[in-house]
Amino acid sequence: MPHDIWEKVNIIPYPMKNESATQPEYLSFEELFGKETSERDLPSSQSDPSIPRPPFQLKVERVRDWILCVECSKPRLVYSILKLTTSQYDRWRFLKEEYQYTCGSPVMAADIDVELNGVLYVKLSLKCRDNVEEQYYNPPTARNNASFPNCCIYCGSIDDLAEPSSEDTRIYTKIFGLCQYCQYLGKPFLKGRKRSGNVAANGNKEKQARRN
Repeated sequence: MPHDIWEKVNIIPYPMKNESATQPEYLSFEELFGKETSERDLPSSQSDPSIPRPPFQLKVERVRDWILCVECSKPRLVYSILKLTTSQYDRWRFLKEEYQYTCGSPVMAADIDVELNGVLYVKLSLKCRDNVEEQYYNPPTARNNASFPNCCIYCGSIDDLAEPSSEDTRIYTKIFGLCQYCQYLGKPFLKGRKRSGNVAANGNKEKQARRN
């Protein structure tokens, strides 16, 4: 599906268990579509009940910061349902420098910090092979003034980023970071949706060409 069309589609809900009956075990898509869901009941989340699961959906407006995986060096987004207080954010910034985070593990637990346990979450489904989340590149409207440096969406590198063409920059609302090495490996620029003005302009040019 083209990226510009995908961005118009409502968020597909996470599977949620049917609490009122034993069969079926999960609620149907029709019952969940358009409602708030979370990763709590994902089958992949049931393997270790001791790992805290986010009790809310991990949306872009709940992004507060990011943390680097020590194995793949990709930034992974950190979410909370409410904007962090000054005390919480200062505590988090201190822990962020000390914590050895790896993809697929929780970012916070009681044995790490009691104050932030149950407050901060990452997407546990992400593995080191996965790209940087596209939400990383969204404007930081609610991110506690955290800095989100541009990086390669494939490997996370912030160095030697390739320059997209001026034509692509003009046409697309967003072009995700791509380092020169990944470009050398044949990986393309991933792009957001087209700018509506350019779409309209192209349409007018085609109409004019047909008249001529």
